Amino acid sequence: MKKTRGFTIIELMLSMAFLGTMLLGIAALVMRITNIYQKGLALRAVNSTGREIISDMTRTINGAPTDMEINPAVTNNLTGTTVTAKAVAEAHANYYLSVEDNGKQTGGVFCTGAYSYVWNTAENLRKDDDATDVFRINTKDGQTIVPRLARFVDRQRFACAHEPMAADGYTFAPASNADYKAGAYTFDLSESVSSDDVTELISRDENNLAIYDLRVLPATQNETTKQIFFSASFILATLHGGVNIESNGDFCSGEGNLDGTDFTLNDFDYCAVNKFNFSARATGEAGIKQYGE
Repeated sequence: MKKTRGFTIIELMLSMAFLGTMLLGIAALVMRITNIYQKGLALRAVNSTGREIISDMTRTINGAPTDMEINPAVTNNLTGTTVTAKAVAEAHANYYLSVEDNGKQTGGVFCTGAYSYVWNTAENLRKDDDATDVFRINTKDGQTIVPRLARFVDRQRFACAHEPMAADGYTFAPASNADYKAGAYTFDLSESVSSDDVTELISRDENNLAIYDLRVLPATQNETTKQIFFSASFILATLHGGVNIESNGDFCSGEGNLDGTDFTLNDFDYCAVNKFNFSARATGEAGIKQYGE
C-alpha cells in the first residue's frame, strides 16, 4: 500500500510563524512609508502656502502708496532732531500691530495702505470663536469671519487705527473707530465689504495650517524717492503635532492638541513647521492721498 507523506504539525507551525512574521514586517514597512509620505505632504503644504503668502504680500506692498511717514528718520534727519525709540514705535504702530499673551503672539494686523491683513495665530485658533481676544471680521452680508490670515481693501488703514496702551509703554492695542464699530478685536466692514471680498490666504483643509508668529519690522523710507522698504518674517505650521516654536530642538513634539485629549491629532508624522523671511518695496505713486489727507 502506497503511503502519502504530508507536513507535520511542527512544520506547519514554523511555516505559519514565519509567514506571520513576514506579514508583520510588511505591514510595519507600509505604515512607515505611509507616515513618511504624509510627513512629506504636510511639509509641502507648509512650504507652498508660505510661498503663496509671500507672493500675495509682495504684490500688495509693491502697489501700495508711499505718501505716509513710515520712518520718523526721514523728517527728523531733515530737521536735525534726534530719532527716539518712541517716535520709531509710534510710526511702526501706524501700519503694524501685534497682540501677545504671555510672550506668545495671538494675532495681529498689517496695513499696507492698499490692503490690510488680519490674522489669528494658533494660540487664538485653539480658543472658542467668541473669546474676547480673537480677531473677527464682520461683513456687509452678515458673515463673521475668524481669519487665519485674511486680506481686505483698506486704503485708509482703519485696521491700524488704535491708541497706545498706557500700561505697556510702546505696545499698542486697537481702539474703537467709526468704521470699525463692533469692538476692540472686531473689524466691522458691514458698510463696505462683503465676505467674498475678504480673501483668506490659509485654506481650512486637511492640512490644518496656521500662523504661529508674524513680525513686520520697522520699515525704512528713502528720503528722495519716498519708496518704502518692508521686511517681515512668519512661522507657518500645522495646528496638530504639538508644535513648539520656542523649542531648541525638534519643533514637532508629537504632544498636545486642541484640547489635550484627542491623541489622534498628536501624530508626529502629520506635523510640519517652517519659518519664512521676505522683503518688499512699496513703489506706488506718492501724493495719491489714499489716507483721507
